[in-house]
Amino acid sequence: MTDISVIVLAAGYGRRIGKPKLILETGGRSYAEIINDKISDCKIKETLFVINTDSEEWFRKTLPDVKYIINPRPDEGMLSSIFLAYKQLGAVRNLMIFPVDHPFVRRETLESIITAGAISRECVIKPEFRGKSGHPIIIPYPLLSYCGGETLSAIIQNSGYKIISVPADDEGIIKNINSPSDVI
Repeated sequence: MTDISVIVLAAGYGRRIGKPKLILETGGRSYAEIINDKISDCKIKETLFVINTDSEEWFRKTLPDVKYIINPRPDEGMLSSIFLAYKQLGAVRNLMIFPVDHPFVRRETLESIITAGAISRECVIKPEFRGKSGHPIIIPYPLLSYCGGETLSAIIQNSGYKIISVPADDEGIIKNINSPSDVI
Protein backbone atom coordinates (compact mmCIF):
# COMPACT_ATOMS: atom_id res chain seq x y z
CA MET A 1 0.00 0.00 0.00
CA THR A 2 1.24 3.48 -0.85
CA ASP A 3 0.91 6.62 1.23
CA ILE A 4 -1.50 8.14 -1.30
CA SER A 5 -5.07 9.10 -0.48
CA VAL A 6 -7.66 9.83 -3.17
CA ILE A 7 -10.04 12.77 -3.19
CA VAL A 8 -12.91 12.22 -5.63
CA LEU A 9 -14.40 15.58 -6.53
CA ALA A 10 -18.15 14.98 -6.89
CA ALA A 11 -19.82 17.98 -5.24
CA GLY A 12 -20.97 19.78 -8.37
CA TYR A 13 -24.60 19.97 -9.38
CA GLY A 14 -23.94 19.29 -13.06
CA ARG A 15 -26.00 22.26 -14.17
CA ARG A 16 -24.74 22.18 -17.77
CA ILE A 17 -25.52 18.47 -18.08
CA GLY A 18 -28.77 18.54 -16.07
CA LYS A 19 -27.85 16.37 -13.06
CA PRO A 20 -24.92 15.71 -10.72
CA LYS A 21 -22.14 13.96 -12.63
CA LEU A 22 -21.60 11.34 -9.94
CA ILE A 23 -24.99 9.79 -10.79
CA LEU A 24 -24.45 9.78 -14.56
CA GLU A 25 -24.25 6.24 -15.89
CA THR A 26 -22.49 4.22 -18.50
CA GLY A 27 -23.12 0.52 -18.89
CA GLY A 28 -25.73 0.63 -16.12
CA ARG A 29 -23.25 1.89 -13.49
CA SER A 30 -22.83 5.38 -12.09
CA TYR A 31 -19.63 7.33 -12.57
CA ALA A 32 -19.10 7.26 -8.80
CA GLU A 33 -19.34 3.46 -8.77
CA ILE A 34 -17.02 3.09 -11.75
CA ILE A 35 -14.36 5.33 -10.22
CA ASN A 36 -14.68 3.74 -6.78
CA ASP A 37 -14.21 0.26 -8.25
CA LYS A 38 -11.11 1.32 -10.18
CA ILE A 39 -9.58 3.00 -7.14
CA SER A 40 -10.43 0.08 -4.85
CA ASP A 41 -8.23 -2.20 -6.92
CA CYS A 42 -5.22 0.11 -6.52
CA LYS A 43 -2.84 0.21 -3.58
CA ILE A 44 -3.88 3.48 -1.96
CA LYS A 45 -4.31 4.50 1.65
CA GLU A 46 -7.92 5.70 1.53
CA THR A 47 -10.56 7.28 -0.67
CA LEU A 48 -12.77 10.22 0.23
CA PHE A 49 -15.61 11.42 -2.00
CA VAL A 50 -16.65 15.06 -1.69
CA ILE A 51 -20.35 15.41 -2.54
CA ASN A 52 -23.11 18.01 -2.19
CA THR A 53 -26.04 17.82 0.23
CA ASP A 54 -28.55 16.95 -2.49
CA SER A 55 -26.57 13.83 -3.47
CA GLU A 56 -26.15 12.42 0.04
CA GLU A 57 -29.17 10.10 0.08
CA TRP A 58 -28.29 8.69 -3.35
CA PHE A 59 -24.65 8.23 -2.32
CA ARG A 60 -25.52 6.42 0.91
CA LYS A 61 -27.78 3.99 -0.95
CA THR A 62 -25.44 3.43 -3.88
CA LEU A 63 -22.07 3.32 -2.10
CA PRO A 64 -22.94 2.61 1.55
CA ASP A 65 -19.43 1.58 2.60
CA VAL A 66 -17.58 4.45 0.93
CA LYS A 67 -16.30 7.37 2.97
CA TYR A 68 -17.59 10.82 1.99
CA ILE A 69 -17.93 14.37 3.22
CA ILE A 70 -20.35 17.08 2.17
CA ASN A 71 -19.21 20.36 0.71
CA PRO A 72 -21.83 22.82 1.99
CA ARG A 73 -20.70 25.41 -0.59
CA PRO A 74 -19.87 23.56 -3.81
CA ASP A 75 -20.56 26.71 -5.85
CA GLU A 76 -17.26 28.02 -4.49
CA GLY A 77 -15.56 25.63 -6.89
CA MET A 78 -13.27 22.65 -6.97
CA LEU A 79 -10.74 24.13 -4.57
CA SER A 80 -13.34 24.36 -1.81
CA SER A 81 -13.88 20.59 -2.10
CA ILE A 82 -10.15 19.89 -2.20
CA PHE A 83 -9.48 21.95 0.92
CA LEU A 84 -12.36 20.32 2.84
CA ALA A 85 -10.99 16.88 2.01
CA TYR A 86 -7.43 17.99 2.75
CA LYS A 87 -8.46 18.94 6.29
CA GLN A 88 -10.43 15.72 6.75
CA LEU A 89 -7.70 13.36 5.58
CA GLY A 90 -4.88 14.66 7.71
CA ALA A 91 -1.26 14.31 6.72
CA VAL A 92 -0.50 11.78 4.02
CA ARG A 93 2.45 11.90 1.68
CA ASN A 94 0.47 12.45 -1.54
CA LEU A 95 -3.08 13.17 -2.66
CA MET A 96 -4.67 11.98 -5.87
CA ILE A 97 -7.20 14.50 -7.11
CA PHE A 98 -9.80 12.62 -9.19
CA PRO A 99 -12.68 14.59 -10.77
CA VAL A 100 -15.83 12.46 -11.02
CA ASP A 101 -16.28 13.54 -14.64
CA HIS A 102 -13.28 11.40 -15.67
CA PRO A 103 -14.74 7.90 -15.23
CA PHE A 104 -13.10 6.51 -18.36
CA VAL A 105 -9.54 6.59 -17.02
CA ARG A 106 -8.09 3.10 -17.25
CA ARG A 107 -7.02 1.19 -14.16
CA GLU A 108 -3.56 0.74 -15.73
CA THR A 109 -3.19 4.51 -15.94
CA LEU A 110 -4.11 4.86 -12.27
CA GLU A 111 -1.51 2.23 -11.37
CA SER A 112 1.14 4.05 -13.45
CA ILE A 113 0.60 7.40 -11.78
CA ILE A 114 0.38 5.79 -8.33
CA THR A 115 3.71 4.08 -8.95
CA ALA A 116 5.23 7.37 -10.12
CA GLY A 117 3.80 9.11 -7.04
CA ALA A 118 5.32 6.50 -4.73
CA ILE A 119 8.73 6.92 -6.35
CA SER A 120 8.72 10.72 -6.86
CA ARG A 121 7.25 11.76 -3.57
CA GLU A 122 7.90 15.48 -3.69
CA CYS A 123 6.54 16.04 -7.20
CA VAL A 124 3.28 16.70 -8.96
CA ILE A 125 2.36 13.72 -11.14
CA LYS A 126 0.21 14.27 -14.22
CA PRO A 127 -0.82 11.70 -16.81
CA GLU A 128 -0.27 12.78 -20.39
CA PHE A 129 -2.00 11.56 -23.55
CA ARG A 130 -0.53 12.69 -26.88
CA GLY A 131 1.02 15.79 -25.32
CA LYS A 132 -2.06 16.79 -23.30
CA SER A 133 -2.13 16.67 -19.50
CA GLY A 134 -5.17 15.11 -17.92
CA HIS A 135 -6.70 13.76 -14.74
CA PRO A 136 -6.40 12.43 -12.15
CA ILE A 137 -3.25 14.05 -10.81
CA ILE A 138 -1.17 13.38 -7.73
CA ILE A 139 0.10 16.24 -5.61
CA PRO A 140 2.30 16.29 -2.53
CA TYR A 141 0.19 16.86 0.58
CA PRO A 142 2.13 20.01 1.61
CA LEU A 143 1.38 21.67 -1.73
CA LEU A 144 -2.06 22.70 -0.49
CA SER A 145 -0.49 24.85 2.21
CA TYR A 146 0.74 27.19 -0.55
CA CYS A 147 -1.24 30.28 -1.36
CA GLY A 148 -1.03 32.23 -4.53
CA GLY A 149 -3.75 31.12 -6.86
CA GLU A 150 -7.44 30.78 -7.27
CA THR A 151 -7.09 27.50 -9.12
CA LEU A 152 -5.27 24.28 -8.39
CA SER A 153 -3.22 24.86 -11.53
CA ALA A 154 -2.07 28.25 -10.22
CA ILE A 155 -1.22 26.77 -6.81
CA ILE A 156 0.84 24.05 -8.52
CA GLN A 157 2.67 26.61 -10.68
CA ASN A 158 3.40 28.88 -7.69
CA SER A 159 4.51 26.06 -5.40
CA GLY A 160 7.83 25.34 -7.05
CA TYR A 161 7.21 21.57 -7.01
CA LYS A 162 8.61 19.67 -9.96
CA ILE A 163 5.93 18.41 -12.38
CA ILE A 164 6.38 14.92 -13.81
CA SER A 165 4.34 13.83 -16.81
CA VAL A 166 3.56 10.13 -17.04
CA PRO A 167 2.84 9.00 -20.60
CA ALA A 168 -0.50 7.21 -20.82
CA ASP A 169 -2.08 5.60 -23.85
CA ASP A 170 -5.43 6.52 -22.34
CA GLU A 171 -7.78 9.07 -23.88
CA GLY A 172 -9.88 8.79 -20.69
CA ILE A 173 -7.52 11.18 -18.90
CA ILE A 174 -8.57 14.06 -21.16
CA LYS A 175 -12.22 13.13 -21.69
CA ASN A 176 -14.26 14.97 -19.14
CA ILE A 177 -18.03 15.12 -19.20
CA ASN A 178 -19.48 18.61 -19.50
CA SER A 179 -22.51 18.34 -21.76
CA PRO A 180 -25.14 15.73 -22.63
CA SER A 181 -23.28 14.96 -25.88
CA ASP A 182 -20.21 13.87 -23.85
CA VAL A 183 -22.09 11.08 -22.07
CA ILE A 184 -21.36 7.65 -23.49
